[in-house]
Amino acid sequence: QSATDFIKYTAGTGVDIQTDSLKASGSNIILETPKFFLGKKGSQFVSGSNNLIEISSSKFHLKNDGDVVMNNITASDANLSGKVTATTGEIGGWTIEDGALTSGTGPNSVTMSAADQIIAMGSGSTFNKGDLQGGVRMGLDTDGTFKFAVGSADSYIHADSTGVSIKSDSFDVTA
Repeated sequence: QSATDFIKYTAGTGVDIQTDSLKASGSNIILETPKFFLGKKGSQFVSGSNNLIEISSSKFHLKNDGDVVMNNITASDANLSGKVTATTGEIGGWTIEDGALTSGTGPNSVTMSAADQIIAMGSGSTFNKGDLQGGVRMGLDTDGTFKFAVGSADSYIHADSTGVSIKSDSFDVTA
C-alpha cells in the first residue's frame, strides 16, 4: 500500500476506497448499483446510469443514445438498412469521392460527377470531335457549355449549343 491508499466507511453513504490497485476475484462477484463508471473519462471506460450504458475504447464508442462510432469496419454478409453516408471509399468496385462515383479505367471506365456535372463511359477526357477516343460523354465541358458526344474521332455523334454533328463512313437508315 502507498501513503495515499485508504478505505473509509461513512454511515448512509457507503464505502469509499482510494488505491492505485484493487483486485476482486471469485466465482460469484455481484456489483449492483443504479450508477457506475469504470475507466478514465476521455479514454477507455464503461459507464451506466438512468438505464443507459456507454462504452468507449480505441476506435469504438457505444454512445448512451445507442449510436455506435467505429473505425476500420470489416464485414461479411452484412445486411445494412437505413441511410448509409460515405464521403470517400469503395463499394462494389466503385470509388466514392466527394460528389463523384468512378469505376474502371480506360475503355472500361464509368464516371459520374455532380461536382464536374458530367457522365462519361469509355476512354477519353474531351468533347473535342477530333480527339474523341471512344465512349459516351455528356455534361458540361471546360468551356461551360453542355455537350454530348458518342463514338470516336473517326465516327461520332456530337451535340452542343451550335448544333448536332454526325460523322461516319456509312449510314444505314431503315424506315
